[in-house]
Amino acid sequence: MELGQLAATADRVGWYGPMNMVSNKGAYIPGSYYETSSDLKSIKEFAGVAPGRTASLAITGDENVAISVADGSKQARTTYVLDRDGGKWVSVSVPP
Repeated sequence: MELGQLAATADRVGWYGPMNMVSNKGAYIPGSYYETSSDLKSIKEFAGVAPGRTASLAITGDENVAISVADGSKQARTTYVLDRDGGKWVSVSVPP
């Protein structure tokens, strides 16, 4: 099990974890994404993405959050972007 991944910008800090936990049946369990303002006055929690081996986490300059999951899909991994308003992760197409 990995403890998680941390990403930050000038305005926010995000942590996804715990990562790559495996149930007693051998299935990956998604972690959660936690995000706080850089002044620590606001903390939000979002459910994790679909089960799979989490590969990377990033917060872009325009405050989008993306996570990549190795899930055995046709492209070997799926990338998701966080829809903060909807409170969910949306898969996006990424060129190979």
